[in-house]
Amino acid sequence: TWTVQTLPHNGFLMAVRAMSKNDLFVVGQFGSIQHFNGMTWKYFNEVDPNEEIYFRRLAYIQNNAYIIGNDRAGISFVYHGERR
Repeated sequence: TWTVQTLPHNGFLMAVRAMSKNDLFVVGQFGSIQHFNGMTWKYFNEVDPNEEIYFRRLAYIQNNAYIIGNDRAGISFVYHGERR
């Protein structure tokens, strides 16, 4: 059975990584980082949504998230976030 859920931030999603059904991250267009805790979604406003940042992939290891992406000019970067 599939369940449709509405995310707090619009834009194309590029990657998803889950450690469990209660711990899931998605990233995508306009620097979107979103997390699902099993009940609700949270949007992390780490990047100005007016910037043309595209998160492409992410890895999630022991409460550390690593996200790679690029801007419109093609400059690549890595973001690192730690859950506290």
